Amino acid sequence: MRRCRWYDAYPRLAFAMQLLHLSPQRLRCEALEELSALLDEMTGPLQAGVFDYDGLHNRWYDDPADEEAVAITRLKAAPGRVKDVAAERLLGAISRCA
Repeated sequence: MRRCRWYDAYPRLAFAMQLLHLSPQRLRCEALEELSALLDEMTGPLQAGVFDYDGLHNRWYDDPADEEAVAITRLKAAPGRVKDVAAERLLGAISRCA
């Protein structure tokens, strides 16, 4: 199986990302707010000027003015254990909000 996306190595996270992609904007925002809180808790709050957005502007979450893009790009840079916890948290948030 060829993995194309950075999150494909994490099957639960890949599933959560696909659900986010297909979700209405309101649900996506609520789930990503929860993701941002989790990332702050597990990796520390984002320091101004420390994080550079590296979006390619061709993915569904690539809007540099959008907090979604920052949260997902922070998740991409997080360690594997954080990705695993984030996948479960995102799936829970999606199921609660749906």
